[in-house]
Order: sequence, then C-alpha cells, then structure tokens
Amino acid sequence: MEYQTIDYWDEQIWKQAAPIYRQAFEPSKSKTKMIIRRSIERKLCQLHIASDQNQVIAMALTGKLEGIDGLLIDYLAVREKSRCQGTGKLFLDYIIKWSQIELHSTGVVIEIESEDNPTNLQRLHFWQQYGFTVTSYVHTYIWVPEKYQALYLISEPDSKIPKDGESLFDHISYFHNRAYART
Repeated sequence: MEYQTIDYWDEQIWKQAAPIYRQAFEPSKSKTKMIIRRSIERKLCQLHIASDQNQVIAMALTGKLEGIDGLLIDYLAVREKSRCQGTGKLFLDYIIKWSQIELHSTGVVIEIESEDNPTNLQRLHFWQQYGFTVTSYVHTYIWVPEKYQALYLISEPDSKIPKDGESLFDHISYFHNRAYART
C-alpha cells in the first residue's frame, strides 16, 4: 500500500477520494466539497489517501487541534470492498505516525455518532480495537440532529489531550467553527 498526505487542493486527487468519502458518509452528515477545499486551502486540514495498485482505497481528512498537540481525524473511510482486511488499521498507523512527525502530536481525537445502530457500532468497534477510549459525554450540535461522542488515543505520557468528552468537544467545535467560517 502507498500513502500520500497533501495540504494543498488537488482536484484530481479529490476526484479519486470523493467516491470513498461519499460511500461512507451521507451528504447531510458530512462536509461539502467546498468546505473541505476551503479548509485545505486555509491549512486547517490535510487529505490523506491510501492506494493499492494505483487505486485509492482509503481517505481521511485530519486537522491539528490547537493548544493540545492533538490530531483530529475528521473523517476516515475505506472503500467498501477493501474493508475488514486490515486496510483501515494500516492507514491509521500511517496517519498517526505522520502526525507525530509532522505535527508533533501526542495523541489523536475522533468523534463518532452515538446512536445505537449497526453502522455506528461497527465504527466504534474499529476505534476501540485500535486502542481508542470512548468518553461518556454525549454532544449535541445545534446544526445537526445526530448526537456524538469523542474518542481519544494518547501516544505520549505527557500529552495535553483532555480525557473528558466535554473538553474534547470544545476543541473539536473550535476546529469545525474555523472550517465553516467564510473568512
């Protein structure tokens, strides 16, 4: 598998990653191409891709959580036919190592929908199998009906990443507010 991280907008790469993104995340529950492009151009996030035989099989959007030396995985998706083969784990290994080297991150944060359904339970299982800890706090955004929970993975003992969900969502919300800001 080959990996690539870009922090500039590349339409051709996005065209390869977008179908995987849309396969995994409903448009009503995810960022639009315009928001993603603007976030990348503002250096708020990066696009990571994993390729196998020149075919993109996984994508992720990540951003640095300011003040806590953490990486937020905003979205991570693996092409449906490439799931349950270790692709997601290997891709996550790459992203975490990249964030430690490039961003000096001391841990990773992700938010997942907290509704009890098979898709969400499968996602939760993936993150917990990797070693993420789920927080008990359930967050409600004002602009979407779904409720979310934060998960974290500490990679350095002196990490500043909070272990309580409410504090994590303060940082996650700050990231989202910057991504959605028009200026």
